Amino acid sequence: MREVFLDNRGRFINNRTFYEGEKMVFKKGLNKRGQDLTIGTLILIVLGIVVLVLLIIGFTKGWGFIFDKFESAPGKSLQTTIESCNFAGQGGLRADYCLELKRVDYSGETRYVNCESEIIRGQLTTPLSTTCEPTSVEGAIKALCYTTISGNNFATMKVGDKTCFERFGASCTVLASGATCGGKIKKNSEGKDCCFILTG
Repeated sequence: MREVFLDNRGRFINNRTFYEGEKMVFKKGLNKRGQDLTIGTLILIVLGIVVLVLLIIGFTKGWGFIFDKFESAPGKSLQTTIESCNFAGQGGLRADYCLELKRVDYSGETRYVNCESEIIRGQLTTPLSTTCEPTSVEGAIKALCYTTISGNNFATMKVGDKTCFERFGASCTVLASGATCGGKIKKNSEGKDCCFILTG
């Protein structure tokens, strides 16, 4: 390997001899390394932009807008949910026990349940010492149906023992052609668009 020195004008010097030709080779090598660095930087910039866009969408339209795309993913196992409900009951964690609706697979179908659901309650070893307040649970279910359940699954996905449409169908008015919705557009049991407004 040969030592290379530059003079004050950027020309190569070796034993006091100038090599203008090697300067071009050296510049080519620099440009090649610069391109590699630029491609890596571009990849990081693109990834940063994607993450930023996802964050903006998540905070403005709600995280359900992003995660509804994955709604067909399987839920937690029933046993995992029972264990988390036992933990919440033992610790007196009322919000986790009553208001957190967990997605589970049960008898070949996916549904959302809380710890007081019939399929969970009978299998608990340490239930919550008091019962859940029905109006709070109903509010949590309505919020889940509004934000998390996609429009296409509104009439089919069960929350507890009923679908969102069976629970709140009266609050979901059928949209006339060209009408706007002040809430979220869902599908009713007939497959028609209806406007579901979260109130109360």
